[in-house]
Formats: sequence, structure tokens, C-alpha cells
Amino acid sequence: MPGTEPAAGGITLSPRRLTVTITIAASVVLGLGYVRDVIGIVRGIPSAKLGFALFNLDAELTLSAWFASLLLALVSLLMLWAAIAERRRRLPTAPGWMLLGLAFIYMSLDEMSSIHEHFGDPFPALIDPVGLFTFRWVWIGLLLAVLAGAAFLPFLLRLPRRTAARLAVAGAVYVLGAVGFEMLSGAAVRAQGHSPTYLILMMVEESLEIAGLVLAVRCLALHLAGELGGPSLRLKPGS
Repeated sequence: MPGTEPAAGGITLSPRRLTVTITIAASVVLGLGYVRDVIGIVRGIPSAKLGFALFNLDAELTLSAWFASLLLALVSLLMLWAAIAERRRRLPTAPGWMLLGLAFIYMSLDEMSSIHEHFGDPFPALIDPVGLFTFRWVWIGLLLAVLAGAAFLPFLLRLPRRTAARLAVAGAVYVLGAVGFEMLSGAAVRAQGHSPTYLILMMVEESLEIAGLVLAVRCLALHLAGELGGPSLRLKPGS
């Protein structure tokens, strides 16, 4: 597997090679989606009627959705790995990594099932689907993002400064795409339907989400490498 090397009694994983490998894969997945949507914009064909549905960036059970779900699962795995490693060292940040790891397991499953898109359904009378809040779930998404940020701030402040900064940037990029550009996309689709403007906003949204996850993987890989005492992550039997 790219990014890993055999080591005596285990596997050595380079954060740099892992990041480069994932970045190349993300570029391919997003690039295929860009080409498909640009063809639709140029030819005036609605995305739903274009061929190559597997490359659609704005649908479930597609290449980009599977890739994003896989990245979320990888982030979860690295967070749980950090929780185990830091618990053995009796560090106070171990529970925080564990909670985040479990949350990202849910997010990985949600990426394929889109459960979050129904968050606003129980409150149809309270949430008016207009403008930036055309997609009702973003109200709940914003609230959860603020609550999560406040709840995990003490955890973030306990982390090494570089790890905290990298994690904060990754989270900000992801939320900007998942919530911020989702709101802009909702306003566009409300005003113009599935127009070229909507497709462009949707492409930016998906790109930011993937970029945030790639940054999170890099952050966690570098953090784990440092916590385990070297420039690379060494996974050994019984470690």
C-alpha cells in the first residue's frame, strides 16, 4: 500500500507519503466530477440527465461519496489510534480523541446515507426553507458545529500547538464546505434551480470537504508520529 513500508515486526507509515497518496486520489475523484459537470454546464444538460452518474459530485452512492466516507473512516481510525496511544501514556487528551473518533465513525456512515439532510424534518413549522436556509438541516448543522467547537475547545488547548492549529484549520475548511457552501448552494437552487451557479457552488463545497479531510489525515498522522517517537508511524503487533 502506498505510504507504508514493511518494518521489523510491523509497518512503518510515512505521514508525507500518506498525505501525497490521498491528495492524488482526491484530485482524481474530484477531477472526474469536475469534467462531468463542466460538460453539463457547457452543453446545457442538467446534471441528473448526464451520463457517468458514478462521477456525480452531488449524489449518494457515487465515487466521491464513497471516497469521502472512506476518508472519514480513516480520520476516525487515526483518532482512535491516538486515543489508545495517549491513554497508555496517561495523557488527558485521550478521552477527547476517543469521542472524536466515535463521532467520525457516525459521520462516515452518514456520508453514504445522508441522514443529516433529514435533521430539520421534525421542525417544519419552525424552520422556513428560504434563502441560505433552503436546506433545513443547516440550522441543525450550524448549531452542532458551534456546540462541538465550544465543547472541544478545552481539549484543543491541551494539544501540542502545531497539532491544535492543524486540527482547527482542517475543521474550519471542512465546516466551511459542509455547512457554509451548502447554505450558498441552497440559496442558489432556490433562486435559479440546478443552474451553473449552483453546480459551481456545489463543486467548491465538495472540494472543501475533501480538502478538510485530507488536512485532518495529515494532522493526525504527524501528531501520531510525534507521539510515538519518530518521523513515521510505527504499527507493531501488540503496540
